[in-house]
Amino acid sequence: MGIEQQLKDVILSQYKSCREFCLAHNIPTSTLASIFKRGINRASVDVILNICSALNIDVNALCDGKIEFQKKYPVEDYLPDTKFDENFVVSIGRGGKRTIYKISDEDATIVDAFLNKFKKD
Repeated sequence: MGIEQQLKDVILSQYKSCREFCLAHNIPTSTLASIFKRGINRASVDVILNICSALNIDVNALCDGKIEFQKKYPVEDYLPDTKFDENFVVSIGRGGKRTIYKISDEDATIVDAFLNKFKKD
């Protein structure tokens, strides 16, 4: 199974249709259809980043022809004695000062993608 079909399967596992996915993430349906037909390599970078962010897929793995979901970093990892729901981000500034921000689901996905770029394995 090609990477395009795998990507389509992931979309359909999270959304009722590809059209619903496109509408939810401001991606033209013709663009997604073109990716499935012509290949991921022919898509623009901003569209691939948008798709990966929306599906919580690692963009580097996708470029290598694999589907890998990004790992989440819950706030509890940073402040283990405190309870939060999943949409909080901890910012650790100079001097170790910690600031906690409440964010939307969409922003949480973007933050997760950003944090994964700097994660040490």
